[in-house]
Amino acid sequence: MLDANLDENTLEFTGFGFGSHEVNLPTPTSTLSQGVDLDNNLVVRVESSYDPSSRKLTVRFKGIDTRTGEHHEDGFLPPNNNEPEGEGYVSFRVQPKADTPSGTRIVNTATIIFDPHLGQNPPMTTNEHALTLDKQSPNVQVTAMADVQPKPTFTVQWQGEDDASGLEYAEIWYSEDGGAFRLWQTLTPSETRQQTGSATFTGKFGYTYRFYAAGRDRVGNRAADPSSAQATTIAGAAPNLAAGLQLIALPVASEDADAKRVLNFEADKLAVYDPASGYIRYPNTSLQVGQGYWVQLPSAQRPVDGQTAGKAAGASPCAYITVTIAQRLPSVSPPADGGFRSAYRRNRHLPRKQQA
Repeated sequence: MLDANLDENTLEFTGFGFGSHEVNLPTPTSTLSQGVDLDNNLVVRVESSYDPSSRKLTVRFKGIDTRTGEHHEDGFLPPNNNEPEGEGYVSFRVQPKADTPSGTRIVNTATIIFDPHLGQNPPMTTNEHALTLDKQSPNVQVTAMADVQPKPTFTVQWQGEDDASGLEYAEIWYSEDGGAFRLWQTLTPSETRQQTGSATFTGKFGYTYRFYAAGRDRVGNRAADPSSAQATTIAGAAPNLAAGLQLIALPVASEDADAKRVLNFEADKLAVYDPASGYIRYPNTSLQVGQGYWVQLPSAQRPVDGQTAGKAAGASPCAYITVTIAQRLPSVSPPADGGFRSAYRRNRHLPRKQQA
C-alpha cells in the first residue's frame, strides 16, 4: 500500500532484479512491463498494476514457458541456498504530497507471495520501513554576546536545531569592523536534533566584530544566510581616563605610531623616562608596549575611540588602543604652561615598580 501522504502521480519505477539478474531502467517509468529472456525456453515477465481506490501497488514476476505461453513448470527462482540466487526486488521512487508537513512519518511494508497461481504458499510480510519527511531548513544562530569583551580573545557560542534529520554542520561567519563577512569555522555537531557548540575567537583590540551562523541538515536543507548579524561585540575597550597629569602604560601595540593621535594630550605634554638620558618629550618619543608615559590630558577621555583625533588626522578608524593607569597622582593638579615639566620632574624618583 502506498502511504496516504505519498503522491501516486509521481510514482516511477527505476529497476528490478532476481537471482543474478539486475535491470536498471535508463528512463524511469510509471508502469512496469518488461521481459528478461533466459535460457531453456524461459522468459521472466515483470508487470505492475496500481489500484487508486485501495492505493495498492502490485508487481508480478512471472516465469513464462515460451513454448506454451503458460507458467514454466520449473519456475525461474531456485531455492535461496546461496543468496541471492533465490531473491528478487523492485525499486521505485515516489514524492510526498506537496501539503505534507515536515516531520511526517511515512511507513511502507510489502507482502510477498511465491507461486500465487498455485495458491499453496501463504503471504509473507516484510519488515516495516519508515521515513521521516524533512522539508525545513535548520535553525542555526550565534548566541548573544556582551557589548564589550574584556579581552581580544573570547568565546563564540552557537546553537542549532532541526525538526527531523538533524544538523549536518554549522558555519560561523564573522565581519571585522564593518568589512565583508568571512567564513571562520565549519563545525560538525553530535548525532542529535538539537546541538550547541563553541569556539575561541581571537580578534584585534577595540575592533567591532559581527557574527552569524548558518547550517545544513542531513538531507541537504540549508539555512539561508541572515540579512543582519546575530551577535555583535567589541574586542575590548579602552578605559576612561580622568583629566590631568597621568602616568599610563600601553599593554597592547597601537596601530597608529603617533602618540598624539592615540592619547590626545595637551600640546606636547607627553614624556617618557629613559634611564640612559632622562626624560624624553614628545615628539621625540614612540609608543611601546609596557612603557610608562607621563601625559597631561585636557579632559576625561578614552584613547582614540575612532571618533576623535585618530579619524581627524586620517588615521585608521580601527586604531584603538587600551591604556591602563599605572600610577595616579591625586595630589598634583594639572600644571599650567611650563609647570608640566616641573610636575613630572618632582616624581621622577618614584620607585621603579611605580614608574611604569
